[in-house]
Amino acid sequence: MTRPFKIGINILYLIPGKAGGLETVFRNLVAAIRNIDHANEYHIFTNRESAGSIAAGNNIHVVTCPVSASFRPGKHAWEQFVFPFWLKR
Repeated sequence: MTRPFKIGINILYLIPGKAGGLETVFRNLVAAIRNIDHANEYHIFTNRESAGSIAAGNNIHVVTCPVSASFRPGKHAWEQFVFPFWLKR
């Protein structure tokens, strides 16, 4: 028997209502995951602006990171220098 995968999805770029097609694709992806995959564990990494806009579920965990997508230089720096350490936890 195989162990379930732990899958991380980085949506630190997403600002609800402003990401256009990427937001639609992401929301459809999460809906599909809820319907078809109950074996694997998903960790969705989101920013302050998106906090609370994505519902967690049995195998879907939402992790709000202390970063703002609106301030791109800060988001990019956090993503490159801090985020890797978060992932090791």
